[in-house]
Amino acid sequence: MLHPDVVAIVRRLKQVRHGVNFVTLITNAFKLTPELVDGLNDAGLDCMQVSIDTIDPRRGCRSRSNPYCRAWRSSRRRRASG
Repeated sequence: MLHPDVVAIVRRLKQVRHGVNFVTLITNAFKLTPELVDGLNDAGLDCMQVSIDTIDPRRGCRSRSNPYCRAWRSSRRRRASG
């Protein structure tokens, strides 16, 4: 999802061998938007796997560099401040 041309890449992969290719993306979905989903669908993406560390945000926040963790901590700070 980080590559700026991900939709064009998927489209090109589907064109190779006349669309016989099965194209899958594995992502943590942090950069996923409704517009990107539409673009990927239009490009012919066959499958998207979303990888998550845990369904419990407190257990998933073991790494300070984890974007989910930063967002979760920010929301906790905001809630605590009123």
